[in-house]
Amino acid sequence: MRRREDVRAIRALMRLLLIGIALIIVARLLRVYGVLDGALSLASLKTVDDYPLYKMRFYGSYGLSARLGGAPRLSGSQASGKKAEPWACTAFSARNGQSQPLFARNFDWSTDQALLLYTDPPGAYASVSLVDISFLGYGVQKPSWLNRVWLLQAPFIPFDGMNEHGLAVGVLAVPTAEPARDSTKLTLNTLLMIRVLLDYARNVEEALELMGRYNLTMMGGPPVHYMLADAAGDSAVVEYVRQEMRVIRGDGPYQVATNFVLSGTLPTDPQAACWRYRLANEALRASGGVLSKRDALDLLGDTSQRNTIWSAVYNLTTGEFLVVMGRRYDRPRPFKLTMSAR
Repeated sequence: MRRREDVRAIRALMRLLLIGIALIIVARLLRVYGVLDGALSLASLKTVDDYPLYKMRFYGSYGLSARLGGAPRLSGSQASGKKAEPWACTAFSARNGQSQPLFARNFDWSTDQALLLYTDPPGAYASVSLVDISFLGYGVQKPSWLNRVWLLQAPFIPFDGMNEHGLAVGVLAVPTAEPARDSTKLTLNTLLMIRVLLDYARNVEEALELMGRYNLTMMGGPPVHYMLADAAGDSAVVEYVRQEMRVIRGDGPYQVATNFVLSGTLPTDPQAACWRYRLANEALRASGGVLSKRDALDLLGDTSQRNTIWSAVYNLTTGEFLVVMGRRYDRPRPFKLTMSAR
């Protein structure tokens, strides 16, 4: 009798051992194929503002290098009372009182849900970005567990963001843009270009080099230009005019972009009479390009419109940033990205 009980106990122990081994194998297979990372990413979704603004951390890889044919290798450069305008945004670079570069922007579009997305893919840089998830088909309700899976596409549609090296990027609409077409280059869409820059460029120079390597398509969206800024205080606006990528570099302590083509345009020209551009430019000139984060938020408030979804101020040195939803400038939400020590 004792022997039978011992045999049963050994068999039960063996079954538990086999089940444990099977679970370990399944877990490893799920991780290899990204299912576990995807589940962890979706489980991290939290509401951080009732506008609403959600926050999610993306675990693992989202396959960008595969889309690009491999990770790119660089050559070695280390208002109240105003009428709302569609596709209108405001962005500017400045410095705070500690001479730390800031990048600030309003995203003006329509009343949609927003997602604050943290990513840290293998072989690329960690970053944080803001995503309008209406572009993934979400309405006013919080994504349910049944349809949350589409958020796994969020890394591919950032509208602005900052990476661990202090590069910040934002996209703004313009009346016209005409990118070049080169059959030897891969073509990226407007928002995927931002993802490439956040993942693989450490500064403005590297970002410009990367942008020159790809065609750009704006199908499905408006013509755009980009504003870039970095932790060294460099900034630039990138535009596409007559099938040429044109770069307007910041030549002082600040730079401003709104929704007209800057190339070949002086701020005194008639088409530059955008009230938001004029207001931001004059305020920054008066301050010598020096603003506290509160001053930067106030300037975003002064240039905001009825359709401003979010306002963000990124500190490109510390990784600290503020997000305001729906022009509620008395309710800034503080966040932080851990910056690289490299």
